[in-house]
Amino acid sequence: MNNPTAELFIPIEAEEEINFSSYFLNDRMIMTRLTDDFDAQSQVTFWELLNYIEEHEMSRKTSIFIEFKETNAGQTNVEMSVGVQ
Repeated sequence: MNNPTAELFIPIEAEEEINFSSYFLNDRMIMTRLTDDFDAQSQVTFWELLNYIEEHEMSRKTSIFIEFKETNAGQTNVEMSVGVQ
C-alpha cells in the first residue's frame, strides 16, 4: 500500500510479563500471513499464535505486530508476528 489512509500509533504500557528492548531488534519472532478474509481470519490467527507459543513452551516477548502489505503484483496481505523467548 503505497499511500496508506492512516497510521495508528497506540502507546503500550510496560508490564513485567512483556519486555520491550526495541521494535527494531526482535531476534526471535514467529509470523503468519493472511491472504484473504482479514476481518474473520485475524481473530482466529491471533489465538493460533498465542496457542502456538504456549504449546511450544515459549513466552511472549512483544505485543503482536500487524502489518498490511502489498505485493509487487498488487495483492494485499496481512502479516501477524510476535517476539518470543
